[in-house]
Amino acid sequence: MYINLPDIQNEQTTTIHSNYAPQRPKLSSTRSRGRSITQIPTSSTPDADVQFSLQQQPLLAAADNESSAEGSQSGRPRANSTQSKLNQTKFSARNRSHSLELSPPLEAPIISVKTSKVRPSINIENIPLSPIHSPLNSPSSPQIPDPYPIRPKLKDSLPALAKLAAIFVLSTAFMFMALSSVKQLHVPQKLTDVRKLAFDLRAYMTLSSLNSLHVLGVIGLMYVWKQTWSIPGSAIVNVILGALLPTWIATAYACLLTAFGGFLSSFTALPVAPHIHYHFPNAINNLRSINKDPFRLFERLLIARLIPVIPYAVLNLAGGVVGVSYVPFVVSLFLGSIPMNGVACAVGDVLVSLAYFTMAEASKKVKLDGQSSKTIGTHNGVFHADEALAVFLLRLLPEYKASRRFCRKLLYQLTTNAAVTRTRDINILNQMDIVVDVGDVYDHDKKRYDHHYRGFNEVFGHNHNTKLSSAGLIYKHYGKKIISGHLGWNEDEERTLQIWLKVYREFIEALDAIDNGVSLYPTVENLPEAAYRNRTDLSSRVGKLNSNWNEEFTEQSQMVRFEEASKLTGKEFLESVDQYAKVWLPARDIVVDALSKRNQVDDSGKIILFETFCPWIDHYFELEHLDQFQIKQGEEPLYALLPDGSKGWRVRGIPPNSTTFALRKPLPEPWRGLRDEKLAEVSGVPGTIFCHASGFIGGNDTFEGALEMARKAVQF
Repeated sequence: MYINLPDIQNEQTTTIHSNYAPQRPKLSSTRSRGRSITQIPTSSTPDADVQFSLQQQPLLAAADNESSAEGSQSGRPRANSTQSKLNQTKFSARNRSHSLELSPPLEAPIISVKTSKVRPSINIENIPLSPIHSPLNSPSSPQIPDPYPIRPKLKDSLPALAKLAAIFVLSTAFMFMALSSVKQLHVPQKLTDVRKLAFDLRAYMTLSSLNSLHVLGVIGLMYVWKQTWSIPGSAIVNVILGALLPTWIATAYACLLTAFGGFLSSFTALPVAPHIHYHFPNAINNLRSINKDPFRLFERLLIARLIPVIPYAVLNLAGGVVGVSYVPFVVSLFLGSIPMNGVACAVGDVLVSLAYFTMAEASKKVKLDGQSSKTIGTHNGVFHADEALAVFLLRLLPEYKASRRFCRKLLYQLTTNAAVTRTRDINILNQMDIVVDVGDVYDHDKKRYDHHYRGFNEVFGHNHNTKLSSAGLIYKHYGKKIISGHLGWNEDEERTLQIWLKVYREFIEALDAIDNGVSLYPTVENLPEAAYRNRTDLSSRVGKLNSNWNEEFTEQSQMVRFEEASKLTGKEFLESVDQYAKVWLPARDIVVDALSKRNQVDDSGKIILFETFCPWIDHYFELEHLDQFQIKQGEEPLYALLPDGSKGWRVRGIPPNSTTFALRKPLPEPWRGLRDEKLAEVSGVPGTIFCHASGFIGGNDTFEGALEMARKAVQF
């Protein structure tokens, strides 16, 4: 059926389409008192086309005036109104016993839009229909006015979209700044990274309550940012929360963040809401009809959240487009997200629980793909740098690394190192593969390495007489193997021996001395008070990782802190090995060459030349007295020439040993503190740049000038 209606303003025909109009019959019209009466023939079936036309509203008003005038002249009562006049105008369609009468009201135009398709904004309910079946009288027809009957223009939405983009950029920048404030945070690539991240964060959080608030606040900010901008990845954040907090607390926190982020996300759809309303009016109006009943709305939203067939992001954006009531929207989002958030948080708790399970069950020697997991025992309670480093060193050995195939699909490399059990129970310690810093036994064959018992006097040797700690014991027996494995060298190489000795002297021995209470200086009478205190050494920093006296002390938190201490000491150990192997050791050949050619630089043999700048002092004092250089006592070199990196040269006084600031012979006193022309005038050497006030170093523009300064200093 087609009903052609004239536009009220432009008399343009508007058509209502029906699905039962096989053909359009011809029409005939007659005039009746200024109105167009259209006779509508019908076919033999109810499915007939009906057409009628109405004149503009001014003609209706004119007809009303005409009727009033006639009533006055005839003495009859005046017509009630134009409405009564219209009611007298009948449009009939004869089709056997069926007829259609349309009496449009005057107070509102029938057609509200200038379009070829009638939109739901037509006031259909004011048009009485005959018993002829038509979709227009269906109870399911939308009755809610269309808020956007006219096509919205894209340019009208551009300012709002620009503001939204600016908010996104600013919020993203702020979020990344917040993430950078927690150095332990990094993007996990697999579940084992999540476990490592959780341990790092837990160790940081246990240091203070402020740290806990810091971490949880940053994670919450990231979570809300993801939800607001519909960015995937919230599940992994839930796993991290579950690893940091008890499951029910993590779930509640995640649901709260989900609800708040989803609420903000609904506002991001507002700039495009007019366009969606215009293109999908029926769907939007159906949704808006549900919005009228809060309970029905809450029920449907909760079901949609609990059965997430539709992604949360789509529901959040749709809520903003439709204008869903805030309270049902937020509450349904909070409650509906409990199952998914709870499962993800439980996964995080399981990851950490499994890690602790390997520690607690270490004595049972859990089988991993047919391989026995090595177990390391040490004491519980307060930890120190020596056992923290000893555990790290052992974990560098191949035999103390666990299987890499355990639960490959789910928890690949969950336990990549030997499990550590911290206890003083001798029965448990006896089941360990190796024990350090506890047990009152030192026996390398039995792999027991304690240094606290009476009668222990083991030292490293090689002119080092400091009593060993557990770190020194492990390094003495396994250090070469650890170094060669880390650097890819052979254990019996000369360079491996050199690095082994150097690392002990420069790194390990201090830990041994501090743990055994050995003073840096021999005890003497009238020892002057120290000029300053140093609490930045490795042992002091490890000690600060223990639980504070006014905090809750638990073995679980201490285990996390111990792992952090072990990583700290191990990191600095490996840095020392790399520094000495890749930087310090290659300089040795340069020092050997300089000592061999010292007589070619100056006949006195008291000036050595380093053509390349390098760390030379340590090597120099190790090599100086070797027979191959034939340096007699009293004839040692006094000055070294080195390039300074800016095409200039330095004259450096040589100290009597590597641990003092004293010099065998400083540069001449008249030179000290002078610069440029004044120094050149006093020294008689052109091109001089400076001479330090202490006389330990001077500079010249050229090699020849630096050599002349050194020769004059030798003869001064």
